[in-house]
Amino acid sequence: MTPSVDRQRILVVDDEPAIRRVILRQLHALEGVELFEAESGEKALELVERLLPHLILLDIKMPGINGYQVCAQVRANPANRFAKVILLSSLNQLQERLQGYQVGADLYLTKPFEEEELVALVKVFLRLRHAEEVDQLKTSLLQLVAHESRTPLNSILGYSDLLRLGLFDPSDLREIGTEIHLQGKLMLRQIEKADLFCRLISDSYRLKAAWEGVGSVLQGLFQQSRFPAERFDLEINTNLELEADWELLTQVFGFLLENALQHSPPEAKVLVKAEMVADRIIIKVSDQGKGILPHNRQAILEPLYVEDILHHDSGQGLSLALSKRIVELHGGNLWVEDNQPQGAVFVLSLPKPLAPKRG
Repeated sequence: MTPSVDRQRILVVDDEPAIRRVILRQLHALEGVELFEAESGEKALELVERLLPHLILLDIKMPGINGYQVCAQVRANPANRFAKVILLSSLNQLQERLQGYQVGADLYLTKPFEEEELVALVKVFLRLRHAEEVDQLKTSLLQLVAHESRTPLNSILGYSDLLRLGLFDPSDLREIGTEIHLQGKLMLRQIEKADLFCRLISDSYRLKAAWEGVGSVLQGLFQQSRFPAERFDLEINTNLELEADWELLTQVFGFLLENALQHSPPEAKVLVKAEMVADRIIIKVSDQGKGILPHNRQAILEPLYVEDILHHDSGQGLSLALSKRIVELHGGNLWVEDNQPQGAVFVLSLPKPLAPKRG
């Protein structure tokens, strides 16, 4: 069950199959949505973790984990901060409604409800959620670019002051010029990333697809000085081919390799694996760093998530956001797993391609 990046996902949770069918039938006519269902609180939490639904219609009275508990756990995960939760119940006492709002529900709807009302409410909450996410993305993007520009800008200003005031040895002029050039390129790269991210989240962006071998693209990266071959162990199926926007997808590969090198000890090797598994192309990049805490593995891949914007790794927030969006535009998924005995594994899953046309 793989969600679509361009469709809003609605999860219907109720232990009564007949009620689920009625709700799904009512919502089926909505455009641009994907519908999922769960028969229990336990199954709902499993699907929420995998799908990150945009809206959850959640029954309260269920055996095992009830709706209140599901809602509380959904709200505890930062990855679900924009998700809308509508609680459904035949109970209409003030205490029940207040408890629902206390655990983070956006609305408490009493059964039975009118079909037109439910559909109208779903449309409103999906629009509201989208607007909130876009606003937060804009704010986070500005904060991230401003923060990551501060260090190179300070270096440029510092060196330019030395030049302006003549406080340098002539023999250091080349070194100063090189450092100013390096820091300027760093700033330009951040601006280009921000510009690309804005274009990728627009509805008008179109991929420039072409057939290419996954192995040949990866091997091309290993010819670059920033990826010394001795730092990598490769297990790559050379027969894998994919129709993709390779200018974008190569950026994803490059970031995953940079990230793995950055977080691995100098003497440790990074494992890069590319293979076909069932109907998917799976690419894994495994580092031997400190790893990523379980509660952060999903959240760090959400748009511009930074646990502490003042102390995060430079470039990570924007690069991760870009990578996830690029992979999703290709119909794929990107996630993080635990590596043994230590480290993290970034897993990129892409749909199995049709055979390329031979001219």
